[in-house]
Amino acid sequence: MGVVILPDVWEPNPWSYFLLFSASSASILLFPFFLSKISSRKAGSSTYPSQFPRFQRSFLVAYCLLSVVEGIQNVFGEIEYVGKGLNREQMALVLSSGSVASLLLGTFLAPLSDVLGQKKACMFACLLQLAGGILRGMNKYPSVWMTCIFLSLSSSIYSCSFETWMVTEHEKLGFRKELLSDTFWLMTFMESASLIGSQVMANSLISWSSESGLASPAVSAFALAIVCLLYINSGWDEHVPSSTFKNYKLSLSSLFLNDGRVLLLACAHSAVHFSMAIFWLLWIPTVVEIAVLVVLFCIIHGSFGLIVPSLARLRSMYVPNELRAGMMSLSLVPANAGILYVLIQGGYNRKLENSTIMALSSFGLFSAAVCIQLLKGKWWQRNCNWHVLWSAYV
Repeated sequence: MGVVILPDVWEPNPWSYFLLFSASSASILLFPFFLSKISSRKAGSSTYPSQFPRFQRSFLVAYCLLSVVEGIQNVFGEIEYVGKGLNREQMALVLSSGSVASLLLGTFLAPLSDVLGQKKACMFACLLQLAGGILRGMNKYPSVWMTCIFLSLSSSIYSCSFETWMVTEHEKLGFRKELLSDTFWLMTFMESASLIGSQVMANSLISWSSESGLASPAVSAFALAIVCLLYINSGWDEHVPSSTFKNYKLSLSSLFLNDGRVLLLACAHSAVHFSMAIFWLLWIPTVVEIAVLVVLFCIIHGSFGLIVPSLARLRSMYVPNELRAGMMSLSLVPANAGILYVLIQGGYNRKLENSTIMALSSFGLFSAAVCIQLLKGKWWQRNCNWHVLWSAYV
C-alpha cells in the first residue's frame, strides 16, 4: 500500500466517455417512467403525490451536500499523508485509528440518534466534518490522527441517520411505500455523482491553490459543511422520539434475536460495507493493465449500485423506523473489525497480498447477494423466527 507514480498516463478511449454519459442519462430519464408503470400496477395510479417531489428534492440536497464534503475530505487522503511525511506503516496506523473509532464509538452514535433524533445526529455529522476540515489545515502530526477519527465518526452517522430520517418522514407524510424505491435509487445515484463531482472539484482547487494560494479542498469542505449544517437546521422539522434508552435497547435486542430476516439483512449490509471499504484500500493495482483495472472497478461499483438500494428497501420492510439506525450501526461492527484486520495485516504487517484483498472484496459481494436471495425465499419468509429455525434443525 503505497503511492506508485507511473511514467505513462493512461487515458480511456474517447468513446467510453460517450458510452458512460449515455448510460447515465438514460438511467436518469427512463427510471421515473418505469417506476410510474410499476407503481400504477400496484397502486392504481401513475402520478406522484403533489408534495412528494418537493420532499424528495429537499432531502437529496442535504444528502448530496454532505456527500460532496465527504468526497472532498477523503479523495486525496494518501497523497496528503505522503506530503506530511508519513510512510506506509504510519498510513496504515492512521487509517486503523479511524476504523477503531468507528468500531468503538461510531457503533453507539447511531443508536443514540434513534433516541435523541436524526436531525441532531446529522447536524453532529456536519460538525465533525467542520472539525476535520479545520484539523486538515494544520501541519502537525497529531492532527492527522484526529482528522481521520472525526471523519470516520461522521461517516458512521452519515451512513445510518440520513436514510432513517428520510424513511421516517416519508411515512409520516403519508406517501406510498412504493415510492421509497425511487428515493433509494436516487440516493445511490446522487451519492456516486456527488463523489465524482467532489473529485473534480478537489482537483481544480488543488491546481488553483498551487497557483494562487487562495483556496484548498479543506477550505471548500469547511464551507460546504457549514452550508449543509444551516440547511438541515432551517429546513428540517422533526418529532423527537419519546422512548428511553433502556426500552430502546430491549427492543433492539429483541429485534435481532427473534427475527432471522433482520440478521440476514445485517449480514448483507456488513458484507457490502466491508467489500466496498477494502476495495478502496487497494492502492496498488492487482493487474498490470490499467484498462482491465478500470473495467473491474466499474463492474464492482455497478454491483454496489444494484445491491445498496435493494438492501435499503428490504430494511423498510422488516425493520421498524424507531430501530433502523441502531440496526444499521450494529450491522457494521463485523465489517469495521474486518477492515481493521485488513489494514493491520495488509498495510502494516504486509502479510496480505492485493489479490487476497480483492478476493475478500468479491466474497463480500457474493455473500450479500446470497443473503438477499435467501430473504426472497418463501420458506424463509414462513420460518423467519430463530426459535422456529432451531426447532426445525434439531
